[in-house]
Amino acid sequence: MSESTELKQSIDRLQKTQENLVSLKWNFYRGVIYGFGFFVGGTMLVALLLYVLSFFNTAPMIGQYISHVLNVANVKIN
Repeated sequence: MSESTELKQSIDRLQKTQENLVSLKWNFYRGVIYGFGFFVGGTMLVALLLYVLSFFNTAPMIGQYISHVLNVANVKIN
């Protein structure tokens, strides 16, 4: 009986270790995909913001500031 319970405990420990490794692997993949999505989304948001700001560079009072921001970002102004 003793050998049987020891074997069962060893198998249980091995299964838990394997489950933890699989969980770590999937969490790593999820983190990489999340980081890539965050990067792409942020880039698109900044590009959209600069595009919208390019329409307001001739506005009175704030136009010169917007033009400066667009020049720093190296955006071509029509």
